[in-house]
Amino acid sequence: MQNQNFPINQLNGYTAKVEEAEAVGPKLKGMSSDKIFILKDGRYCFNQDDQMYQIKKMTAKDILGNEVSLDAIPFDTESRITGIIKRGNKTLLIHRVKNNKEYYVFPGGHNKRGETHEQTLLREINEETGLSVRPTGLFLKLSQEGFATEYFYTAEETEQKETKSVNPDVKKDEINEPMWVDNKTAKTMQNILPDIIAKKLFN
Repeated sequence: MQNQNFPINQLNGYTAKVEEAEAVGPKLKGMSSDKIFILKDGRYCFNQDDQMYQIKKMTAKDILGNEVSLDAIPFDTESRITGIIKRGNKTLLIHRVKNNKEYYVFPGGHNKRGETHEQTLLREINEETGLSVRPTGLFLKLSQEGFATEYFYTAEETEQKETKSVNPDVKKDEINEPMWVDNKTAKTMQNILPDIIAKKLFN
């Protein structure tokens, strides 16, 4: 199916334009709307409204307008890489207000094609918090039906610095603020996501 509302994504100087796609089921939760991503089986997809679409035809060009292979573009994969970082009796969380909802998450983001999990973790933590970290181990792999797969890694700071949000994807009407939350306080909070990780850490 051809549709002029199919997404056009710009990544690292490349422009990818979806020309044909078909709905294949409910949207994959945890993936941004209208952002092209790659499933584990190699299919290119995107979410739009409540549907996930599989891309049938897509073109890509570099900054000069030359057509390039899709393999050259660092699209997101469906894997999300997240860090659990502690400083004394506090844990680093991201305070979010998005789509009129307020909640807290652990810092992280989507793995890009060609990145290792460690590379993704270091990049995302720096983008969201301004901190430099090193991973110390895999805490949990979370696979839920209908959701992107999440990998939660414990990590430690390479040096203590003040947090600052430099995330380029935050919109003007959104809040995406890193903050250190006391573990006793976190235990009483009902809006830390995902709930299963919060319970394992703080209960």
